[in-house]
Amino acid sequence: MTANWWVEHSGIVDHAFRAVLFDYGGILTATYREAAFLSELASKFAVRPDELRMVLREGRLLLDLSLGRCAEEDMVAQVCAALPGARPIHAEEVMASSFEPNTRVLELIELLRRRSTAKICVASNIFPRGALYLRELGVADRFDHLFFSCEFGVRKPDPAFLDRACEAMSAKPSDCLLFDDLDSDVAAARELGMTSIRVCSREDLVAGLEGLLR
Repeated sequence: MTANWWVEHSGIVDHAFRAVLFDYGGILTATYREAAFLSELASKFAVRPDELRMVLREGRLLLDLSLGRCAEEDMVAQVCAALPGARPIHAEEVMASSFEPNTRVLELIELLRRRSTAKICVASNIFPRGALYLRELGVADRFDHLFFSCEFGVRKPDPAFLDRACEAMSAKPSDCLLFDDLDSDVAAARELGMTSIRVCSREDLVAGLEGLLR
């Protein structure tokens, strides 16, 4: 699969990008899947995953969190109100272990930032605690810009998200490269004029970064 990645995307190495943007969950993390996140969160609440999923969907709680319209404490309170048997948890517990960063990917990104004149950025749909978590971990220090949906009040694939990112970087979409794991986000970026790459595995991403560093 790694070889096929370079057959498809070999042209990016010759392009002088002014900015390289990375999604966080599923790209910079060791692993991330929404189903696994919800299962882990349900376990913390001591409820069934399907019960939690229904409450979150009906209350649009995950959407509101990612847009910064509410805090994790609000979500916990609403879940406990809707599911009387739910165990009250601390807001910090909403963060899943699957959000832990992939150290190898971060090492390569740090090398890329040192060797390149491009701005290296995070562009992610993320909860308020997630944004705080990245800053506390020091992960944020490895990037020139952090573009978070909970701070923008808009999320990918809405083109307004990437428009705001480009404006903050004083860059045109055609000057930017985006790595993302969702087809909808990749398609939105391409529609805007960005070069965007759908990352299917960490191995592909590592190969891509190593190629950019050659």
